[in-house]
Amino acid sequence: MNRSFWRSFILTLLAAATFYWASISTYHYFQNHTSLRTAASLFAQQESKRLVTDIENVLAPLPIAAKKLAKDLTSDVITTDNLETHLKSTLVRNPNFFGAGVAFEPYSFNSAMRLFAPYYMRKEQSITRVDIADFYDYTKSQYTWYNTILNSNAQWNKLYYGQASEAWLIEYVVPIIKDEETLGLVFVNYMLDSLQKRIDLTNLGEQGYSFIVDHSGRLIDYPIIGEVYSGKDLSSLPGFQSKEMRGVTKKILSPNMAKNTGKTDYISDITGKLSWLYYSPVSGTNLSVLTVFEQPPILPNNLSLKNLFIQALVAWNSFIIFLVCLIFSLYKTHKIYTYWFAVTLISVLLLCSIATLWYVTLHTGFKLENNVTHITSHAQLETFQRSYTKESLLNRGDPPLYVPTGVFVQSIEFTSANNVIMTGYIWQHYLTNYHKGLTRSIVIPEAETVEMNKAYEKIEGNKELIGWYFRVTLRQNFDYTHYPLDRQSVWLRLWHKDFDKNVILVPDLNAYNQLNSEWLPGIEKDFVLSGWHLERSFFNYHHNSYNTNFGIDKYVGQTRFPELYFNIGLKRDFFDPFVSQLTPMFVVLLMLFAILVTSSQDERKNNLLGFNTSAVLASSSALFFIALVSHIDLRSSLAAKEIIYLENIYFITYFGLLMVSVNSILFSWGIRFPVINGISLIQHRDNLIPKLLFWPMVTGQLFLLTLNDLYPTFE
Repeated sequence: MNRSFWRSFILTLLAAATFYWASISTYHYFQNHTSLRTAASLFAQQESKRLVTDIENVLAPLPIAAKKLAKDLTSDVITTDNLETHLKSTLVRNPNFFGAGVAFEPYSFNSAMRLFAPYYMRKEQSITRVDIADFYDYTKSQYTWYNTILNSNAQWNKLYYGQASEAWLIEYVVPIIKDEETLGLVFVNYMLDSLQKRIDLTNLGEQGYSFIVDHSGRLIDYPIIGEVYSGKDLSSLPGFQSKEMRGVTKKILSPNMAKNTGKTDYISDITGKLSWLYYSPVSGTNLSVLTVFEQPPILPNNLSLKNLFIQALVAWNSFIIFLVCLIFSLYKTHKIYTYWFAVTLISVLLLCSIATLWYVTLHTGFKLENNVTHITSHAQLETFQRSYTKESLLNRGDPPLYVPTGVFVQSIEFTSANNVIMTGYIWQHYLTNYHKGLTRSIVIPEAETVEMNKAYEKIEGNKELIGWYFRVTLRQNFDYTHYPLDRQSVWLRLWHKDFDKNVILVPDLNAYNQLNSEWLPGIEKDFVLSGWHLERSFFNYHHNSYNTNFGIDKYVGQTRFPELYFNIGLKRDFFDPFVSQLTPMFVVLLMLFAILVTSSQDERKNNLLGFNTSAVLASSSALFFIALVSHIDLRSSLAAKEIIYLENIYFITYFGLLMVSVNSILFSWGIRFPVINGISLIQHRDNLIPKLLFWPMVTGQLFLLTLNDLYPTFE
């Protein structure tokens, strides 16, 4: 009686303690997750406001300058003699402006001249003058930038492509009205490309992006720039098709500025993930800024949340196991099926926990390397160049030469566990004067074999573009420790041919439509890699050091020299190893359990099932041979140098084979040891206890080994 009481009391304490632990861990997990969401939301909102303010500061001077020019033209401050001087000085005073001009009605400027439209614009770091009338007759109806506004009020023009400027323009237009007669238009514009560069410099990282629409809903900027050039509007985006989002669209396009500011949930058209959408008008313009930022998922996606999640998982498992044991301890007698129900419940619980850990491992995202500089945006590249230029001037005395370099990978093939064949294109941009004396070539230092053929070369003025087709065999050291839940990164390490000089290869980010690494910039669209899923592609810099100067005096790159890498993040297809390796081992364990279940001292059962020790040993030997062959094949295919995660199942199987064989011998010999509370663990109820413990032992070992192997940082 006392022993039963104390057993129940201890189990009650353990169940209560683990329940408290589970509750606290769960609370902390959701509390931290909420804090993470709040911080992410605040950050996105601040970045959106900063971008709105930045665009306001850039575009707000356009109406002021245009109205002043129109006023001076009607008040004769600007005359036919000084008109072009005023236009040019407008650009000089406003370095952010792209162009300023006047388009006159036929014969309004000069009775001998039908059309006159002087236009000053920035081109190649200088101010250039053209006459739009030399390019086309702007008074024709198809040129809406002129005709639709001529008899209207001053306003922002619709986005259009300027034939004279050869650029997409954001423009403010003011009619010139003198003595109730319209003489023409004054226009001041800003280049769309410059606006896009400002948006690219936002600090949203890969979790978000911003884009711009005008008050008609037309896309002015969008991560997929082709949508802008084709004239798409907000309602054409898939994420704005729902009834709820159509209502949001009306708010965004509302002329009431108090209404067209807000926040809503949104499925991103770029990433397909649940995000926040912030929208706000740009004061003084016809534009609105929309910022999309990914909401932190409910599953852990960083180390601290992952640890809390695992703590909660372990705690809830412990609580349920102790609770089951407590319930059993409260009853003096039990039928056999209740024991089987309990161990089945515990085994299924542990299996579900293992599956959860697998799922979290497969879906918590690609882990970026530490101590490297990742380049996934123009802002990051600009920061890197500023930092390294300053460092180079301080430590080396001369500025670096930057060579824009792009990569496009068409295929990857794993020929062995460590060898990869990669094909594709590499290109570089050179400026004749800036890169004078540099060899036009590139080196792939980690390649075993290299085939590079010049594919194209284009020279325009002082600009030179050279592209090569490459096929290389790379030998890289991959970490298969977590196989089959592993992720790998295949990289292309690039040097300039003149690697002894202070030459830095920089990613040619302008060559890619989308820089979000999940959209796989620089990767063939129909890329096929059997057994793998492509997760990311991105550039980064490794600051490498060498213990030699390669025999070159004054070698620049010996200590912490930034070298450009193009990385492709891969996630293994879990289904293939699950079917080919996990499933057979699960069948082996089922057969081993079937062998264990046949053990009995009942002669009738033995005659029916054929149980005897020699048969058990023979069957165990056969199963061991099957497992061993599969195990050897696994290690040889991966060229593994360390113990990998999947091997735990083999070790558990070996241990199970050994224990079943030992149990069979002890049971056949009638050995009662070990004995607990007068009950023989081997002989009790015809070998019931080993049969009951089989699956909890297998799943429990696998659960603990999964924690140890996949989450070594768990505390």
